[in-house]
Amino acid sequence: MISRVEVFKTSEARIDEGGVGGTVILHTRRPLDMDALSGFLSAEGTDSDTTRRVDPQVSGLLSWKNRSETYGLLVGATYQKRESRTMEATTESWRWWPNNSSVATDVNHKPYPAFDQISY
Repeated sequence: MISRVEVFKTSEARIDEGGVGGTVILHTRRPLDMDALSGFLSAEGTDSDTTRRVDPQVSGLLSWKNRSETYGLLVGATYQKRESRTMEATTESWRWWPNNSSVATDVNHKPYPAFDQISY
């Protein structure tokens, strides 16, 4: 979906003011710059050791322009699903606390066997 990236590590008078680290300019694709009825589709997955499953990501782009190259249409979309878990240990609790839950669980989201004896 990005056609070109410009990275400037130092300041230049022709570029708007950037941060201390430099300036990054992203140029998106344009339908009149691409071949008529062209595009791409990509699918990938990310494996995580905390979730033990593959989370999907799908991206696609389709470009069209008329024969006289005076009008064009470009459609792009991305779908991404990620599950993350925050693991922490404090003096208050050493148990797993899933999002929006009041029950401590093990790493496989199963409640502790004696959860009624745990002080919440």
